[in-house]
Amino acid sequence: MMSFHDRPIRGKLTLIMVLTAGVAMLVASLASAILERRQFYENRSLSLSAIADVLAINCNFAVSVSDPEGVAEILTALKTEAEIPVAAIYDKTGNLIAAYQRDDENPRSFPLRAPELGPPLIEHQSIELSRPIFFDDDRVGTIHIRSDTREIQKRLWRHARMLVVVAMASLLAAYILSAWLQGVISKPIIALASAAKHVTQNRDFSFRAVHRGKDELGQLTEAFNEMLGAIELQNHNLRDANENLESRVRARTAELRNREEELRLTLAGARMGTWQWEIESERLTCSARCREIFGLSPSEDPTYRRFLSALHPDDRGITDAAVMESVASHAEFQTQFRIIPSRGAIRWVEALGAATYVADGRPEMIRGVVLDITERKKDEEDLREARNAAEAASKAKSEFLANMSHEIRTPMNGVLGMTELLLKSDLSSHQRETARLVQNSAQSLLLVLNDILDFSKIEAGKLVLDPHEFGLRDAIGDALQSLGIQASMKKLELAFFIEDRVPDFLLGDSARLRQILVNLVNNAIKFTERGEVVVRVDLASESEIPPEAPPGRTALHFSVRDTGIGVPLDKQEHIFESFTQADASTTRTHGGTGLGLAISTQLARMMDGRIWLESEPGRGATFHFVVLFSEAKTPPPPRVDPAALEGVPVLLVDDNSTNRLILEQLLSAWGMLPQSASSGAAALQLLELNRAKGKKIPLAILDVMMPGMDGIELGHHILKRESSTPPKLLLLSSASQSPSLSKLKELTSARCLTKPVKESELLAAVLQTLFHGKTQGEKKELPATPARVLDVLLAEDGRVNQLVATQMLKSRGHRVTVVENGRLAVKAFETGRFDAILMDVQMPEMSGYEATAAIRRLEAKSGGHLPIIAMTANAMAGDREKCLLSGMDDYLAKPIRSEDLYRVLEETVLQILHDSHPHI
Repeated sequence: MMSFHDRPIRGKLTLIMVLTAGVAMLVASLASAILERRQFYENRSLSLSAIADVLAINCNFAVSVSDPEGVAEILTALKTEAEIPVAAIYDKTGNLIAAYQRDDENPRSFPLRAPELGPPLIEHQSIELSRPIFFDDDRVGTIHIRSDTREIQKRLWRHARMLVVVAMASLLAAYILSAWLQGVISKPIIALASAAKHVTQNRDFSFRAVHRGKDELGQLTEAFNEMLGAIELQNHNLRDANENLESRVRARTAELRNREEELRLTLAGARMGTWQWEIESERLTCSARCREIFGLSPSEDPTYRRFLSALHPDDRGITDAAVMESVASHAEFQTQFRIIPSRGAIRWVEALGAATYVADGRPEMIRGVVLDITERKKDEEDLREARNAAEAASKAKSEFLANMSHEIRTPMNGVLGMTELLLKSDLSSHQRETARLVQNSAQSLLLVLNDILDFSKIEAGKLVLDPHEFGLRDAIGDALQSLGIQASMKKLELAFFIEDRVPDFLLGDSARLRQILVNLVNNAIKFTERGEVVVRVDLASESEIPPEAPPGRTALHFSVRDTGIGVPLDKQEHIFESFTQADASTTRTHGGTGLGLAISTQLARMMDGRIWLESEPGRGATFHFVVLFSEAKTPPPPRVDPAALEGVPVLLVDDNSTNRLILEQLLSAWGMLPQSASSGAAALQLLELNRAKGKKIPLAILDVMMPGMDGIELGHHILKRESSTPPKLLLLSSASQSPSLSKLKELTSARCLTKPVKESELLAAVLQTLFHGKTQGEKKELPATPARVLDVLLAEDGRVNQLVATQMLKSRGHRVTVVENGRLAVKAFETGRFDAILMDVQMPEMSGYEATAAIRRLEAKSGGHLPIIAMTANAMAGDREKCLLSGMDDYLAKPIRSEDLYRVLEETVLQILHDSHPHI
């Protein structure tokens, strides 16, 4: 049997047209049948709904009074509807009142109970419908009707038979018509095939096919004829080309001569010389420029040996080896060497060349160019000297920064340490205030010095990022809580919110992120007299990410919004420059170095991001910055599961709308049901409303500082009104206005958190307050007393620093032995028994690094490991790592806070003791 592909084109066209017509007819018939069936069912459903509605209206009174005879009489009207065999009416409880049934129906073909209401139920041979019956807007019953659809089945079969007859007739007509019309397409194709066969057999490219019409087949015939014309023309041109080949070769030869002349002129312009060495004869041919470079006279006929003798002795062997290597490897060579002219200074030359070979692979000659590069070498030497000088200056600057850091921090440690000890002693109120002013001034000075040192490190290129894995939410919470006192002293609300979609466990430099945030929030607090400072964190959009930022990392968008004085438009372009402030007058209200924003700008760039400002004078400012992080590779530490809080109601009371919004979003994200109030009175009304509805609120979160009724007073009212099962109280207060312990004890089961509150701390506090359970993630507090009294050896040469560290340690109960240098520290180690050494780094006679190395060598012989903690003013990048690599166990940068000293000392000693004696 002949396959479809082997049939003549006439048969293919006829079959395609017949099949197309048949498929179209089949699709149209099926669509018509489906549409007619659907239309019938829709019409029958609408008709049935109308009948049901009319019957419901007619019998609503009879149904409302439970009159079965009246209802049955109304149903007899359905005898005129031949399509409705069954109908039933039920009272409002679903009991049957009366029913209608056509004689030919099976007995009891209606449901005995009222069916559920819903859309019409369409089955194979019926449509069922249930409708409510209303009387005076009250539902008094239900009507159920069934319609017969057997008629549509008959109509569909008649339609199908008719479609079959029409389809057969259409296919026959399509076959006859296609057999007649296919010639319109097949005849030109057959004619074109015959023409192609004639050209192929006779090689007659002057033959042309008969052109028929302007359709695609006409275009194909025209293209075929154009192809034959092109082939004919190509044959003609080929004959002409062969005839004119000799003249073209002469023209090409002349062109090559011209190009050689152009190359000669180009070499002359570039002051290059050309040379050619015939290897067998060792004859060396040089251009005039080449002779000039090597100092050869025009009459002198040089050789390769003469060429080598003109080179500097140190360069002869290297140059000869490079030439020979290129000949052996069939590769180009490029080398530089010095030449010693008969008079004048030594000159530098660069040579480039390659060999040519005869048929058997032997080298025939080497051609190349030479260039005098003496001036370029001189420029390179000058550049090298300048770079070395710049590196030396940079090194000197770095050493100066390190010394400045040490010299500045050492006296600052004494000032801050002595002030901290003074504040812990018995002072009058005036003396305490004076000491606190000294401490604040010293801390302000330390911030200024840190800014200057950071900026100097950036300028020197010594500031580097220290990427590590960290939790974003806790890092931001810790940074902002450190500014809580400053904000509360100005009666400002400080709040932050991190969107749920922002990942928490990241890889990056959290310290530098904290530095940017602290700079911006410090500025916002400084220039804001009333209102709020709000920090928000979200994922950055594509338009906010710098185009040069590396792909595949997490970009975070931070914004710091305040309600302060704003920044004038003419200052916004310059505010990120070094030593620049919006108010630079001598009478300015706000201090500072003007470096904070410049440092923040550089840090954002180092973290592949950028920083910008939006502000209107008098309407506050919003600083934005985008920085990039990587996702942490290790899994994040386990966090508290808020699943237990799902569906728990909570009362939230805060007069600041931003704080309420942030806490509402946070509580809702944990599954809780927050109810908010902006004042104490509104909160009490909410509690009354919930009590009236029988709902209990197990937890109330109260802001302490509110106008009218504060959080403490509100807590007393709540406990008094809800005396049977009062909600548990959680208070939020600024750091400078936290309620006293006695006030908290008056509010039974109350806890107090410092604003701005961290998400982890709030979650832990909510769970602990509600369920009295232990929670993860709570900050480990320093014990009131140490686990054991330690014997500490203090190696420190500064008298003031000795007194500060000694008083701090003794006030904690530890015993201290003081030595002035590293040599005495090693001697004291050999003769005494100590639990730890606090080691200064820069000391006379023997430094802390040398003393640590000596102690570790002694321990290597005798065994044991004594904790050594660096206590130094060296706070530049890499100083901590240098201390740890020298054998020290931990690091404290001056100026030192007593809490940091106690924590590092006691934790380090206990950890090393546990590692040495795991059973303890």
